[in-house]
Amino acid sequence: MARQHRSARWEGCVWRPRRLGGRRRAGLTFLELLLALSITTLIGAAVGAMLLSVSTGVSMQSETRCCLVSHVVASLRIGEALRTAKKVLAAGDAYIVLWVPGESTDASPRLSQLLRIEHQPTAEELRCYRSTAELTEAQDVTYDLVTTDFDAVTDALKGTDLMPGHVWADNVTDWGIRLNAEDPRDARYVGYRMTMRVDDVTEATFGGAALRN
Repeated sequence: MARQHRSARWEGCVWRPRRLGGRRRAGLTFLELLLALSITTLIGAAVGAMLLSVSTGVSMQSETRCCLVSHVVASLRIGEALRTAKKVLAAGDAYIVLWVPGESTDASPRLSQLLRIEHQPTAEELRCYRSTAELTEAQDVTYDLVTTDFDAVTDALKGTDLMPGHVWADNVTDWGIRLNAEDPRDARYVGYRMTMRVDDVTEATFGGAALRN
């Protein structure tokens, strides 16, 4: 009985074994809980970082795709205007005025045949200005090809009922042209550059087209 006294005790007439190491097991359980919480936190942080990375990648892909689509649409419009133009009437760093006669064989351009493409840096838009089909004969003025300042004429008329504007592309941060001749009216080829930005994605493109013969 002397040996059992250290690991057991008497309560009334009932002998009960003494529980050894109870506090040690409680301490180990607490440490295990802390360890489990730490591991869970680390796993949660890793999963969160992975999900954030995937979300960012998907967002970037969406922005890039949107930017590319806008580039393609704008390039198609610019290319069609250049290929159907008979002559460049005026040009600058951020604009170009084209003579697009259609099937007409007129020797001089009329208002209904003028087309102005212009970049608006403040609004970050590429706009096209062209007269509507509702022009009367009196409104459809014929201009002298040699003496007329077509930049001044179209700049004064753009945005009016005679020459309303249409947005060809937005988010355009830069746009410019390059001609293959010093005098715009001698140019037979027009090259252009265009830069677009959609959120954090910036894309630049270069294109060009020859004028109709």
